[in-house]
Amino acid sequence: MAAPTPESFDIAMRMADRCAAVAVMSVAMASRTGRPGDLNYRAFHVAAQINGLAPNQRNLISNVTKVLPGLTNAQRERLGFMRPVRSNGLYDVVRRYLDRLTAVLDEGVVIPHSLSFGFGTLLPETYRRKSDGSANWGVPEGYLDGSGACTEPLVLVHSDWHLHATTVSGIDPTLPISGAVAVDGTEFETSARLHGPNRDVDLDGEIEYDPETTGAMRTRGARPLGIGPDDRKVYTLDFDSRSGYRTVTNGRSGGRYTGYEVHLAVQVPALRWTNYVDQVTLGPAVPGFIVNATMTPAGSHRANAIIPALLGSKAAGQELKEVIADPGYSLCSMETYHLPLRLAGISVLHKPMTHQRGIRPTVDGAVLCDDTLLHPATPRNLLASRSARSAGSAPLPYAPPGSDEATRRQYEQPFNQRALWRLRLNRTDSDGTAWFTCPFCEGALSATSLTVHSGRTPGPRAVPVSGHVAHLSRCCNGQIRLAAEELGRWQKIPAGTTAHWKAYHARRQQVENANSALKSSMTQLDKKHTLVFGLSKRRTLLGFTLAAYNYNVGAAHQAR
Repeated sequence: MAAPTPESFDIAMRMADRCAAVAVMSVAMASRTGRPGDLNYRAFHVAAQINGLAPNQRNLISNVTKVLPGLTNAQRERLGFMRPVRSNGLYDVVRRYLDRLTAVLDEGVVIPHSLSFGFGTLLPETYRRKSDGSANWGVPEGYLDGSGACTEPLVLVHSDWHLHATTVSGIDPTLPISGAVAVDGTEFETSARLHGPNRDVDLDGEIEYDPETTGAMRTRGARPLGIGPDDRKVYTLDFDSRSGYRTVTNGRSGGRYTGYEVHLAVQVPALRWTNYVDQVTLGPAVPGFIVNATMTPAGSHRANAIIPALLGSKAAGQELKEVIADPGYSLCSMETYHLPLRLAGISVLHKPMTHQRGIRPTVDGAVLCDDTLLHPATPRNLLASRSARSAGSAPLPYAPPGSDEATRRQYEQPFNQRALWRLRLNRTDSDGTAWFTCPFCEGALSATSLTVHSGRTPGPRAVPVSGHVAHLSRCCNGQIRLAAEELGRWQKIPAGTTAHWKAYHARRQQVENANSALKSSMTQLDKKHTLVFGLSKRRTLLGFTLAAYNYNVGAAHQAR
């Protein structure tokens, strides 16, 4: 890596100045850095961030080491790193510092609540001073009173907090925010190799094995090295890595891999208005910042990996009103994904998969179909289509992937017609209880022979549906009340409609753009990206890559 330019140094310094991790870890690592003028956290942070800003960067300790000799005396003075820099042995200095840093994060660091971003564990009220406990003390002086006690509650945080704090340091606070995010995950394969033979040969008695005969060869899986604390098999010397599954993409095949999974929450334009059928108005364009990121061993529960981070950030003050989910998250149980977000007042938008679709057990006065609450008189042909392969019925078909707009609109027409029969959300109580009104009471549908419970006169845009409700004398029995846990995977915008396509697919592309940048255009999150082992070390170094991505996104947005 070439010597850092003055521009890259200034950018890294600005990012470090607004990074909560620098203020905290400079205190927590102060007694662990050796002699005065030796490598300190700010110097390490800036060097790693300069490496993160480099094109096609890799998080190698050697690359971070190469930054330090290229610093001028004035730059080193600003960092407080004044010891003579010798290339010989500097690699070991950086490596040992990273070891000490991750050891401190593994033990936990005590920080003020306002710097926690919603991560960590709240400590008892009796814990206010450094002498009150044995954990690493990371409270900056500005948060202490005259007696040395912290002026606010304390929180114990670990490497997941460091990853988030470093990531958001690349966000320019002067740029707009939307309060809507799209969530997706990407694999991060470990550099450790699998153990055990890939193939095993079966010899039958005295029959000599013919190497040209493939029938005698059978494939074997890797040999597990042990069982981890999470009761899952460990396959490599990177003992925090686990086995997981990745889907196929244009650049690689799908299948099993060993390593980690990075979960990204990328900012997208907010949903300003929709008629829930075919019209959507999105808010202004916003930079696609990674506003939240976590990393877990591969195969970990996806909802448990990202939902606590999202809820914690919202509780800490981050604006969050809507989450657009990849199917890998919406497939999780209602108790781990949909319900926590709904109780926090966050709207969820997803695309139901095949096994999630169809008519589900109904509630009093409503039909639940494709995660949408519908009026009981909804025409049967709009609930399901006749299947050509069976005598029963099948869900209305989605447009095939890659369809042009005209074809997609044809497939969306039945969904748009069905959306007219949806129950309208009237209000939501503080405990998540939702109140729904039927489309006739809202004036969206009209029938001359039907008594409308609300007494409301149909508007000029009301759709006449007298032929479908001739067997009814009354539209409904009043508002329908459903508790938060009874809503299941319900979402406001009916799936399959034109409005759903505009609100879901168009915005979800931004998180795919982030994945693409981390896999090709900016860097390569593959097994060669970093050679360190351990979840904490990988989290620590990954934060600088994600912070650089955020900086580049912000710079591109300002250049438009």
